[in-house]
Amino acid sequence: MSEIPLKIIHALQRQGCGSCAQLATTVGVSRVTAHEVLKKLRKEGEVRVAGRESHGGRPGQVYEYSGGTGRRLGVILERRAAVIHVRVEQVEADGDGKLLGMWNYAALEAQSLEGCVAEVMRRGDKVRSIGLISKRTDVGKEGEKYSTHLASVFQCPSAFVGAAEALTREKEGMAGVYLGGEKSVPEGGMWHGGKWCRMGRLDWLPTPVSWQQLDYSDHTLVEEMVARLVQTISCIAAPQAIELHAAFWSSKLTQRIRFNVHSKLQGEDPPLRFNPVDAMAAGRAQRKAAWRVGDLAVGRPRGKSGGNQPVSRSHKD
Repeated sequence: MSEIPLKIIHALQRQGCGSCAQLATTVGVSRVTAHEVLKKLRKEGEVRVAGRESHGGRPGQVYEYSGGTGRRLGVILERRAAVIHVRVEQVEADGDGKLLGMWNYAALEAQSLEGCVAEVMRRGDKVRSIGLISKRTDVGKEGEKYSTHLASVFQCPSAFVGAAEALTREKEGMAGVYLGGEKSVPEGGMWHGGKWCRMGRLDWLPTPVSWQQLDYSDHTLVEEMVARLVQTISCIAAPQAIELHAAFWSSKLTQRIRFNVHSKLQGEDPPLRFNPVDAMAAGRAQRKAAWRVGDLAVGRPRGKSGGNQPVSRSHKD
């Protein structure tokens, strides 16, 4: 029974709405089971009745996903010179964000983020989930550490969301790379086994120059850098296809990259998709992904005594 509520939520997200009978068929359970789960989800605020349908008999209820209760937070990290800038936003399903607070740190610890979230929570409703969004190129494994700490303290789902993950299609064997541009190291990963397997920063791959020193006006060098990136990922991960997300694509450059990769891999290259995306679009995609972290709350505890007060200790900023 633990997976059925989430399957019903995902079915409603895909198709918009559905009756008990339709959802039972889609999920693969009996109508009695689907009815009981929908009743529980309505009580928890996860679904609502969108209307009624009739096929000549007694009208049946049609359900839709309501998004649940509680704020879905996006904690955005960005390095500006020697300062790490932290923004906490209430994120929405369409990628919009409402600013709730801003802080600056010379050095960032997990307890610092705990204090930011605790401050926001003192001002409003309980938190449903926390999505960690990074615009820093040096977060690395720290993002996972931060999200694990926040999930433990506030007893709600928390996850680190990278740009490559947010922009890449959730398709088995699909690798994704986000090239942020000047002074930015590409990040990547791959969908495997129904989840995102993060490669992290791709500065460990052999390239002619470092990504931070790359002159993006030198298209010959950019072509070689990206081609080597694709070559190495192809040899290591054997993806079904690769999506490359960047703001600097041109028709001529992508053609040269395809030819270069084809030559390096001797015709065994995976299909390439070049997705034009700027920093603003990447940030919007990450906010959408941060909102979806809240769907993991279905059927799980959301704090003690109905709230999200820190369980480790009281924290003062």
